[in-house]
Amino acid sequence: MNRFKRPIVTVALALLTCICPSILLGQDLQWKLQKGQRFSIVTDQKMVTKMNVPGAGLQEMPMNQSAEVEWKVTDSDDKTFVVQQTIKRMKISMKSAFVNVDYDSDGEPSTDPVTKQIAKGMEQLIGVAISSKMSRQGKVLEVMLPEELANKPADPASPLSGDMLKQMFEQATIDFPSDITSIGKTWKQSAEINLNGMKMKTDVTYRYDGQTEVEGRMLEKFHLESFVTLSEPPPGIEMTVEDKGSGGEILFDAKTGCIVSTKLTQNMKMKIKVAGQTIDQDLNGETTTTVTPISE
Repeated sequence: MNRFKRPIVTVALALLTCICPSILLGQDLQWKLQKGQRFSIVTDQKMVTKMNVPGAGLQEMPMNQSAEVEWKVTDSDDKTFVVQQTIKRMKISMKSAFVNVDYDSDGEPSTDPVTKQIAKGMEQLIGVAISSKMSRQGKVLEVMLPEELANKPADPASPLSGDMLKQMFEQATIDFPSDITSIGKTWKQSAEINLNGMKMKTDVTYRYDGQTEVEGRMLEKFHLESFVTLSEPPPGIEMTVEDKGSGGEILFDAKTGCIVSTKLTQNMKMKIKVAGQTIDQDLNGETTTTVTPISE
């Protein structure tokens, strides 16, 4: 994988964490969003990748990514609601001996070749509305992509094809059991995703930790632990992935029927063999998401 393709794949993987998770809860805890409501979703990710590059030794690449997304509830009834999700702004910064990316969708165009590749891919997503129809329990029933994205193939500048985007939104659901009646209740969920030939599986264990008070609000708190395994490496590349343990927490407001925040950590080891060279990578990161109602 050359020095231009690697950051693109890193950004594509990072985007998976930018989708706010849905929640399927018991009868007393369900989504209560109504037509006309709007929300600001801000996701910040900080990740450090340490790479042992042949001929260059140990290299470190910090990456900061920030996404600003607007949710607009365009339809609702007693059983379902539709959320229109639009990326309003994306900022990506990566620094290393090989790349120096400083991308801001609201900023001036860059002359850096890698930044230009990232900008080309992001331009196809920013400002484009993607709608999801969900049940009151949070299950994604339908994903509605605009035609230009639904028919979009993958390419080196933008690995997220239309099929990939739909798959991501379809799997952005956390299915909680209906019998959360006691603190300490645990359950598991698995999901598989195909990133243009690279197939990965995520196994998550959730635990209900009861209520917690945050700035005067009583919120429902959920702990999670996740492990990622590589089912199939990218075509033409030998790769192994070892998840060293990832996890975090979700806070949900039962009164308003909406997520308040999420916090996730990632700790992974990767070994990539390509063109006769082996690159060892350690990835450590933290992703936080906050959901804020937008007042009219």
